[in-house]
Amino acid sequence: MKQIILAVRMLKKDWKSNVYYTVMLAIVSATAFIFGGISQNVYLQVAMDTNLYGKLIPRYSEFIIMIVVGFSLFLAFHAYLYALKRKSQELKLIKAAGGSLIKMTVFLSIQNIICILLGSIGGLLIGL
Repeated sequence: MKQIILAVRMLKKDWKSNVYYTVMLAIVSATAFIFGGISQNVYLQVAMDTNLYGKLIPRYSEFIIMIVVGFSLFLAFHAYLYALKRKSQELKLIKAAGGSLIKMTVFLSIQNIICILLGSIGGLLIGL
């Protein structure tokens, strides 16, 4: 319980980078929700189209969806690295107080779970 309270306090203390991370996660979640719904569209599931001359050409809609979702995942990874860079001082403080590697891992995991839950819920609301 002490780990959760400490993690929440540290989230509040460095709220700017955590808001950035949570907003990026919300964008990723909304993008995946929106483009996932587009890929389930019956009209976009056709693999080939015929062009003006009767020749079969492939549809690239699923490929474009994968590029957009992949780019949004890249943004989330970048935001995580930014947030982790900002948390290095907190981790040094835990290490100086006698914390082990397991305590630091639990600390980061709790903070990430909180940010991921908030970002996912926000992204689903945006996506709807």
